[in-house]
Amino acid sequence: MRFTFKHPWIHLTPALSAIALDDILSGNTCQPIGLADFESYLEHKEHSVENLRFVVWYQSYRRRFFALPPAKQKLSPGSRQFSFALPTPARTAQHISRMSSRATTLVYDEPLTPNSALHSPTTSTSPTLSRTSSVPLTASSSIPSRAYMHTAPEKQPLRDECTLVAATFLLPSAPYELMLPSLLLSTILRDVALNTHPDVFLPAYEYAYDALLTSSLPRFLEIAQQNMNWEKKLYWWLYGIMTSCVGWAIVIGCLFISYDSHTTQGRLRAWRLLGVPFLSLGAMQMYAAYRG
Repeated sequence: MRFTFKHPWIHLTPALSAIALDDILSGNTCQPIGLADFESYLEHKEHSVENLRFVVWYQSYRRRFFALPPAKQKLSPGSRQFSFALPTPARTAQHISRMSSRATTLVYDEPLTPNSALHSPTTSTSPTLSRTSSVPLTASSSIPSRAYMHTAPEKQPLRDECTLVAATFLLPSAPYELMLPSLLLSTILRDVALNTHPDVFLPAYEYAYDALLTSSLPRFLEIAQQNMNWEKKLYWWLYGIMTSCVGWAIVIGCLFISYDSHTTQGRLRAWRLLGVPFLSLGAMQMYAAYRG
């Protein structure tokens, strides 16, 4: 599904307005609107690179999970259908209700011990997470005390990677902590202890994707638009500076023009106003260059 968003205060050219977030994530764009450029912008300008890294990781994780043999996928049951939608209060409440209901009605064959549900990760196969440090993680106290697992957590597919993701993006004070509603966050952490199916992380993915689509991407494209018009910007900068210099020359020149004694004031100060149109025009031209 292809999502686009038009920001009410950001005006882009038709070509850039047609750029979707998926185009950048899939590598279909090049500099200066490539994936590396977008990541650099989020890291150094908006300081919200955690959203992009989580989205990239989740898409990779979902592909790798469903590439596993069916027998391994059954160890972490869930739907194969990708029911993605942008988050709304109603959808968030639906997620919490569905996840909570599933956690309280499951029946397991083997006892679930709190310390075995989430343990310290050792290695990760995700390139997105290779730049982050491993943080020990223990089971949340919100795990049902009478829950029983039909499969031990350490035997679930990609368990270490899920633990590392929770420690990197979800726990309080995590290196790349996502901004999520507290109730939804606690629900996700509880489900991570019970399951490694990609649907466990789907609510967090929707929030991170929405933040990129509606906030970060329009601003990133606006800056890229300015950078792509650098020749035109240079022209208007020079034109604006030259026009302003003409205006200042008129104003300063009027200060040194003397008149005969028949002139009422000796110096016609009103003549300085001749420079105002040039100064105003120069300022507008330089502002246009600044805005790209």
